[in-house]
Amino acid sequence: MTGLSNVALGTEYEKFVKSVYQSLLAAEGVDTVDVLHDINLKGNSGCEHQIDIYWEFRLAGQLYRTAIECKSFNKSVNVGRVRDFYGVLVDVPGLIGVFA
Repeated sequence: MTGLSNVALGTEYEKFVKSVYQSLLAAEGVDTVDVLHDINLKGNSGCEHQIDIYWEFRLAGQLYRTAIECKSFNKSVNVGRVRDFYGVLVDVPGLIGVFA
């Protein structure tokens, strides 16, 4: 046992996923993108959604927005968690989602 709480382990996983995506974007030559951890985005519903990992960039006038939902479980993620994330993607315009 690592001695870390489940929340701390989840946060460490989120930071790991953030570093992976930051490295992937850098390898692709996208150097003007900040990959952010633990932000809030307001949806069309007016609801604030907590996003584990987020980045956006504009290319040729088009805004690209990506949210990553991280789950550090020792078993399969239940369908309710996936539906919840899908609800965020529907509520926030133009958001692309990745479930890690």
